[in-house]
Amino acid sequence: MNRTKKVQTLYLIRHAETTYDGKYIGTTNCPLSRKGLKQAHRLGKRFQSVDIDYCFVSPLKRARQTAGFILGKRTVPRLHHTLLREIDFGLWEGHVYRAAHRKWPRVFTHWDKSPHKVHFPRGESFGGFWKRVNRFSRSLMKRKEDTV
Repeated sequence: MNRTKKVQTLYLIRHAETTYDGKYIGTTNCPLSRKGLKQAHRLGKRFQSVDIDYCFVSPLKRARQTAGFILGKRTVPRLHHTLLREIDFGLWEGHVYRAAHRKWPRVFTHWDKSPHKVHFPRGESFGGFWKRVNRFSRSLMKRKEDTV
């Protein structure tokens, strides 16, 4: 009996720079900046010769824009998946880094020392984020495509 396991190739790509660079923007739906558009364009060139069967992407604009540059004119299915959203920073959303650190010093100190235990005020816990992304990765392992 041949029990050869099929190997999949998975590319994990973070979106390029956004117009909110320097701020916490987990769930904020912002576009790429000019610099981000250039970064995504360069990334697209690097992926021109890569075979891709499916593209799973966060529904947020910055992720969709980056994926668009990577896929170019390919007719690859683009599946927007909410499990791929970034962490919800809650009250930290939209704050510049220093302002959030000043306003919530205890949370920041806790995040710095034990990030896996942090729960952002009115946002998501790191543990919840991890479980969500893990659910998505387990669903990928069940797929038959070669490259996603």
